[in-house]
Amino acid sequence: MIFGFLFYSLTVMAALVSPACPLQTPISMILRILRINEVLRPTVILASRYLHQLITRRLLERSEGVAIAVKQLRCSH
Repeated sequence: MIFGFLFYSLTVMAALVSPACPLQTPISMILRILRINEVLRPTVILASRYLHQLITRRLLERSEGVAIAVKQLRCSH
């Protein structure tokens, strides 16, 4: 039941953020009429930018760590 609620909530959010989303639901249409999407869209954009930066930073840290480990292995031989 929790998974279903979470999935439906994310579907509604996706439909609100993107009017072209094929997963439009009756609730997303009602929320769009109430202009909830104007509040939600900037929040989602900020969150997606933050997540992109966080993921990019973590990937760079890992790749640098791997490069250091490979360099140490080469030096030890």
